[in-house]
Amino acid sequence: MNMSFEENRFSVLSGILKHLMDCNHDNRRAIINCDTDKNLIKSFSDLESAVTIVLNCNLSAVNQLTITKRSSFIAAFDGSLHEIDRILHKFNQSPWWNVNSIFYILSGSKNGCSDGEQVLKIAWKLNILNCYFVCFDFTRKPFIFTFNPYSKYAPDPWKIVREITEKYDYMAIYNRPFTKRNICTSLSFDRTKYLDKAVLNVALCLPSSKSYLLPNLNEENHNLIYTHFEGDMLKLLKKGLKITLKYNYDVEPIEDPSKPRGVLIRLINKTTDVAMCLATHEIIFDLLPSHQIIYTGYTIFSKNRGLRSPLEKMYDFYGPMMITATVIISAITYFVIWYINKLRGHWFAIFEIFRLWTSTSLYSKIDSLALRIFFGVIFIYFLILQATFSGHLSKFLTNPELRHNAETLEDLKSRRYGKFCYSPPSRYLFVNDNILELKSTPTIFFKGIEAVLKNEMDAMIGIHFGFLVGFKRMKLAKDTFKNYYLSKNFIRDTYVLYALRHDWPLNEKFNNFIILLEDTGILLKLKNDLVSDLELLLMPIELNPEFKPIDLESLLFILYFLGIGLTTATFCFILERWQTKKHNFYSFNRNRAHMIEKRRRRECIISV
Repeated sequence: MNMSFEENRFSVLSGILKHLMDCNHDNRRAIINCDTDKNLIKSFSDLESAVTIVLNCNLSAVNQLTITKRSSFIAAFDGSLHEIDRILHKFNQSPWWNVNSIFYILSGSKNGCSDGEQVLKIAWKLNILNCYFVCFDFTRKPFIFTFNPYSKYAPDPWKIVREITEKYDYMAIYNRPFTKRNICTSLSFDRTKYLDKAVLNVALCLPSSKSYLLPNLNEENHNLIYTHFEGDMLKLLKKGLKITLKYNYDVEPIEDPSKPRGVLIRLINKTTDVAMCLATHEIIFDLLPSHQIIYTGYTIFSKNRGLRSPLEKMYDFYGPMMITATVIISAITYFVIWYINKLRGHWFAIFEIFRLWTSTSLYSKIDSLALRIFFGVIFIYFLILQATFSGHLSKFLTNPELRHNAETLEDLKSRRYGKFCYSPPSRYLFVNDNILELKSTPTIFFKGIEAVLKNEMDAMIGIHFGFLVGFKRMKLAKDTFKNYYLSKNFIRDTYVLYALRHDWPLNEKFNNFIILLEDTGILLKLKNDLVSDLELLLMPIELNPEFKPIDLESLLFILYFLGIGLTTATFCFILERWQTKKHNFYSFNRNRAHMIEKRRRRECIISV
């Protein structure tokens, strides 16, 4: 009888497994390892092909198998922990596995169920959450073992067997006897419902300026390396999810996904669950992005070219066409005035133009109808100019306006900007533009900011929110921001988010919590608390609703015009006086010569 039971052990286990899989029809499509007992494979080979897929030892399926995620894996355990570790590792690394897969381990070991705890530990080290260990105790009674690594929770009829409470390595092991009548009752349950014993492995990006803190970081002083935003997020995660945090630190930020390093390596190796380094979709396209944290975009950081002078505002207001038209009309009017006042000279005509510009009365006589029509149109034209100038004079003097700074990629092509740098994710913005490629240099984000601050680069392309966080970490003086400019509009919109590791069982739970923070406005508040003061300092001054009071600098252009006017008037006065004196001198000499000639003629007549 004993021999018969030992020989048919896996046949009985396969019958139990069929009942377990019938509890959830979605889990009936299973993958069986070829290393398992032949009797087990034979018992499943009788089922229709749609139910079970048998793999060979290289984990390559039979011809009908397609690479899609499978819901169940089946492995046999014969008492060798090393062998079950190898089998589970092969399953875990296969392209058909996903985090929601269910692993059924059928024990044919003569040790009964005593190896269940060790097997379940191996499964959890391989990030296998839904695992069921089916075995016979020494009385040949079938039992099912499972575990919960996140809390001491399992619904009835699961009974706790042991609770492992090691730091950062919690596990509650449960079992239940197999009975056909109630086997499906609470067989599957949500292990992430409570997370009071869960550990969240968090990776924090350490700025290079704080690398000296790395050897001395621990749980008590880890707040030295991040801003209030990350600190508040960690507090919310602790309170909201009731989860324990385990911190990892790395100097290398998430920059270039083509060259993984730092926290990227931690995510790929699955030693970190969440990289709480603010990144974008372009950076973590090979990883799993979290739900969006902050709406932002790509922007340009450059030197502020300062405020426009009143003369620049006037030029921009009237435009080159209006100025050219005024010069041409003034020239035509000058020649007309000079022609009808030939005896008064060119300087009289010039001053008449000045009087016309200032809307004062002309000294020229306008007798004919043609001249009246001509000057009537001219008067109306200059009257309109005077009216618009007077109406906008206060704006020219007091309303602050910035000179045109770098707002778009086209602006970076101009001669005003030489070399500029960019963070690697910004590369795709101008990948097909040869001019920008020649002028651009890739760099690490914080080094790029320092290059612009040190005038080593004229501008930098990067994430708007990243710039603000960088300024915050650098603790720049408030007066420094007056000399720099962030473009008002985004080159392209994007979202800041976190990078999550693939097949992390708490991905959905984490993202749902982020969505809750977003819906309640907490994320926006955290963002505003962090960078709102910097956004005000970097806000273009023309967006300030208050007018700047009139000061001496605003009146410089009036003094400039006054100086030109006085200089011109003095020069014209001296020139006119010189011309008048010269004319009188020539007239006096001419009259004197004429009188002498007359006197000589009289003397000749008398002598005759």
